[in-house]
Amino acid sequence: MAKAQKLLLIIIILFTTCLILARCQVRQTLRVGLLFVQNVTSLQVGIGYRTSASAVLVTRDKIRDEHLLDEFDFEFHYEFDECNEIQAGGKTVDLLENRKVDVIFGPTCSRPGMISSTLASYYNIPIFEWGLTSARQLTDINRYPTSLPFSVNSYSLAMAIRGTLKQFEWSEFVFLYCNDGDDEKCESLKDDIQTVASHHSDITLAYTTRITSKNLSDMRTAIKDIKKRGRIIVACVASGNGSKRTLMQAAALENANTSEYVYIMAETNSRGFIVDEPGGKSHYLWEGVLNDAASFTVEESRQSMSNLLFLVDNMGMNDEVTPQYLNFSKKVIEMMKDPPFNCVEDCAGDEYSSVAKYAGQLADAFYAYAVALNRSIIANP
Repeated sequence: MAKAQKLLLIIIILFTTCLILARCQVRQTLRVGLLFVQNVTSLQVGIGYRTSASAVLVTRDKIRDEHLLDEFDFEFHYEFDECNEIQAGGKTVDLLENRKVDVIFGPTCSRPGMISSTLASYYNIPIFEWGLTSARQLTDINRYPTSLPFSVNSYSLAMAIRGTLKQFEWSEFVFLYCNDGDDEKCESLKDDIQTVASHHSDITLAYTTRITSKNLSDMRTAIKDIKKRGRIIVACVASGNGSKRTLMQAAALENANTSEYVYIMAETNSRGFIVDEPGGKSHYLWEGVLNDAASFTVEESRQSMSNLLFLVDNMGMNDEVTPQYLNFSKKVIEMMKDPPFNCVEDCAGDEYSSVAKYAGQLADAFYAYAVALNRSIIANP
């Protein structure tokens, strides 16, 4: 009898072991590639690695809670392209060729996004761009068949400008831009504004000029030139370096901010008159730092912006901060300490205590991928 019991016990153990092995054999690993910006100060608030990367971990837990992709484990591989095309190309090749990733999230800037999307298309790997990837070209499915950008693109901003002009029954405008501090954002917007203006007869782009630098003297020169050409002025300058405030100072000094003039700034990575700082702090645009030592008070700066309109993406955020978003933000900061990021000392400090403004886009992109893949597996088991 004892021998029979021992034999039965051995059979049960062997059977259980076989079941465990069988289950292990059917589980698969999804290799997720991630491209971030780590040490670009001007991009820290919006898309910085230290306050955004763990959004994928928060979403992974949500995927588990909803029993999506239960047969899969997730393996995260991350690199830093620093919004540089050369770095993005090399890091993407590494993710695709050496890490053998199944999907890529990033880059977070337009030109690196186009490089990485080209490579992902060649390898037939899905790539989800987020953050500041505003180039319209990324929506071209013939050129980038595996690309899915989650950001507002510059063509949409150009169409928003057209809609604003039509709303106020303005038909003619001029475009003023400066690449000092950001050689990507305004070039993309300029190209798409020209495209929209050429495709729609109800608006006319009368003149385009480029400001040499962000210095007050150069901005005054540009204002002197453009005020001769039009009164509806669409302007694009870099964010985070005082260029907007200096431009409006130049307009005031050249007497070009009276009721005859309207300035429109359309851009991503912006909340209009509210300027975000690291650590969750913020200030009003007219309270920022000027690029010139000339005396210009905060009140004078505020008054110089009385005819300024903003068309922005609100940095990917809702108008109202909900309890759910606050919970998400708290988890992102806390989970940066977890594997694979293990960011403890490098993520310490008040400047890293508030979630990156576009982190929600990364979370949404990862969740959308999981839902789509889960539905594909159900439809084609």
